[in-house]
Amino acid sequence: DYIMEDLPKLITSCEEGARRTKDIVLGLKVFSRSDESKLQDYDIVQGLENTIKLLQGEIKDRIELVKNFESHPIVDAYGHQLDQVFMNLISNAAQAISKKGTIALSVSDKQNKVLIKIKDTGAGISKENLNKIFDPFYTTKAVGQGTGLGLSITYGIIEKHGGHVEVRSEPGEGTEFTLSIPKKQNS
Repeated sequence: DYIMEDLPKLITSCEEGARRTKDIVLGLKVFSRSDESKLQDYDIVQGLENTIKLLQGEIKDRIELVKNFESHPIVDAYGHQLDQVFMNLISNAAQAISKKGTIALSVSDKQNKVLIKIKDTGAGISKENLNKIFDPFYTTKAVGQGTGLGLSITYGIIEKHGGHVEVRSEPGEGTEFTLSIPKKQNS
């Protein structure tokens, strides 16, 4: 009987381990730049919406999502890589919120650039750690909770797209990432 009671927990644990392994392998693949896909039209808002759907289990009822999509910009992109960026940033934002909070997502056009902002009301990042967050393998998470590759990968992907990443954070005040990516001409 006790085996039958423990079985759902064991299955959940196995699934979680498999998911973590998959995330690490995918992260290493992107980090090593072995993705050979080609640039394609990519709808930023649709990419964010798809990521939100995938993260519903992590967001659940504890996080309010505030969306301000001023435009529906198209960029030339390696779509799967931008999906990975959004997954990393929104997942990190959700994890930074210990109980209830808000994640605000905004998309706007500024001249030739698309600005994507992801802001959370989580724990925030100290100045000391803020200087290290894009370093490969740097993490403040507990062992087994993170690889320290997500933000390094994010930075590399945005740079690869000719863009720029900025971050503002204060402990106890939350964190805001601003991604700037060149807009597709004639869009």
